[in-house]
Amino acid sequence: MSRFYVVTPDGATVEFPDDAPVVDVDVREDLRAGREPFSKIMTAVDGLKSDEVLRVRAIFAPAPLVAMLSQRGFAYHMSEEADDDWSVWFWRP
Repeated sequence: MSRFYVVTPDGATVEFPDDAPVVDVDVREDLRAGREPFSKIMTAVDGLKSDEVLRVRAIFAPAPLVAMLSQRGFAYHMSEEADDDWSVWFWRP
């Protein structure tokens, strides 16, 4: 991933940790099958080490998840890979 910065809700500018290990959670098939992936995602969040980045793959922009994890202190970056393929990276600044 190229170097970029994000602004957190409190106004701080933070850099994406390019060299951090990434934990991938792909919930696209769960969503397509009508299964709720929240517990799978939160298990990954709860197990995330302080130096790791969580990447969630979904079929839409998961705005409620972004809002919730932002309130828990995570910075994030979201990108649309295709019409039904979104990636959201979460990390602790």
